[in-house]
Amino acid sequence: MGATGVFSGVRVIEVATWQFVPGAAAMMADLGADVVKVENTTTGDGQRGMTGGGLMPTVGDLKLPVEQANRGKRSISVDMRGPEGREVLRRLVVSADVFMTNYLPEQRAKLGIDVDDIRALRPDIVYLRAEGVGRLGPDAGQQGFDPTAFWSRSGIAAAVGGGPPARSRPGLGDRTSSMSAAFGVAAALFRRATTGEGSVVDASLLATAMWSNASDIIFSAAAQRDFTTVQMGSPFYETSDGRWMAFSATNENLPWADLFVRLGRPDLSTDERFATPAARAQHRGALDDELRAAFATDTLEGWKARMAGFKGPVAPVNNLLEVGTDPQVVANDFLTWAGGEDGLSVPLVRAPVQIDEQRPPLGRAPRLGQHSREVLGELGYRPDEIDALVEAGVVRAELQPS
Repeated sequence: MGATGVFSGVRVIEVATWQFVPGAAAMMADLGADVVKVENTTTGDGQRGMTGGGLMPTVGDLKLPVEQANRGKRSISVDMRGPEGREVLRRLVVSADVFMTNYLPEQRAKLGIDVDDIRALRPDIVYLRAEGVGRLGPDAGQQGFDPTAFWSRSGIAAAVGGGPPARSRPGLGDRTSSMSAAFGVAAALFRRATTGEGSVVDASLLATAMWSNASDIIFSAAAQRDFTTVQMGSPFYETSDGRWMAFSATNENLPWADLFVRLGRPDLSTDERFATPAARAQHRGALDDELRAAFATDTLEGWKARMAGFKGPVAPVNNLLEVGTDPQVVANDFLTWAGGEDGLSVPLVRAPVQIDEQRPPLGRAPRLGQHSREVLGELGYRPDEIDALVEAGVVRAELQPS
């Protein structure tokens, strides 16, 4: 839990699993919110039991997706199916500013955590409900995952495939969508601060994917043809060691003369085919040939050195291990490490925004029920009442230190 930050003083109750909503809540925790994660008493968030098919690395017994989506939160483990568990949840809601869930509609109704249920307890609350494909329509209530609702239904898989559909990467849609959800919650909190009114915020994997893929979608809609069939120019140029550099030549005001010098071809600056934006557009094929020939003369590391300080849009095509040591990533601390009392440290990617040039320290994800006793005490439960709830199985809590 962050002690300071723009969301300091805001309490978020998260009844959610996996990455979409937990990721949004994690970004709020990064910025100071007190996020209380409500988990069931058996497995907790489903991610806690995931194995990744044996491919997912762990740090000790820590699961990295759990750490990424739940850093800095507190966990209370409650059986919400019975009256005593519902009372715990009721007290949590009354104490909260935000309620966030990605439970399916029938689950929300069954547990009594749908919009009307929560707003009856706290009328000015900001309520986020996250869906796979949106709350309306014939498929409303359908389970949503990255490869289906985000990657495939939005057209992204078809647009980048060029053959069999391209596979999405782990959590790509969930984490992209978590930013949309966090934006919606922040906007609703601003409205509440200025009017005193609560809001219902809807976010979905499909809506976020369509926003991400908006150019292809609106071009196709306007032209009434599938723009996945349009051959786009490749920005990738192979180096002498079989690696790749990326360069975007679409902007008219690029530092072309500087680029040609770095390419070892200053003569191209006076070539009439490349002297003006119109000439470069007319002779794009010839320019592309020159760029390919030039980039093929040096290694990737050589090009990194030669392009140091270049202000145009050029970048190495990093492999995933190289991303963490990229000088820009290191300088901005985009990838950081969070330690705990167990002596283990996990790598975490920071939220993609920064407030007042601050890079807050990130906490580790809580263990299942780690803060059950602490949170119940804050809600007014006496120690003997907490013990009774634990003994009855209504609440799961870690043993008190002896």
